[in-house]
Amino acid sequence: MLERWQSAAAQDQPLNIAEEMTPRNRRMQKTIRALDAVVYDIIAARRQRRADQGDLLSLLLSARDEETGQGMSDQQVRDEVMPMLLQER
Repeated sequence: MLERWQSAAAQDQPLNIAEEMTPRNRRMQKTIRALDAVVYDIIAARRQRRADQGDLLSLLLSARDEETGQGMSDQQVRDEVMPMLLQER
């Protein structure tokens, strides 16, 4: 695989990353997509409920930018939550 990357770089050709994904990487991507779906569903449900549960998700959903007053997007909330869900303990 490394040789193909080096060859493509030397010839200034794009490399099709999808073709280079290993079975392990494909499983990881599938797992992340599934976890994303769960996280986005939880975010949507909590936004709809609009109740402070006294937890980190409530804190993130109620956070506002000091200058604009705008709240975090679902993507921003997801990006804050995912590392905590994926960390090893």
